[in-house]
Amino acid sequence: MSRWYGRHRRGAARELRELKREEAIARNLRTIFERTAAFRRHLARIDDPRLGR
Repeated sequence: MSRWYGRHRRGAARELRELKREEAIARNLRTIFERTAAFRRHLARIDDPRLGR
């Protein structure tokens, strides 16, 4: 099964590198303020259905 499917197939390492690069670019596009834990907690409070907002 490892020949055509799974992590060990041909080209899988390149695809993984590209995916990691895309994720890093998306992380770096966020502003410094958006990277803070307090901002993420603020967003979590806004999205909390218990608050009714």
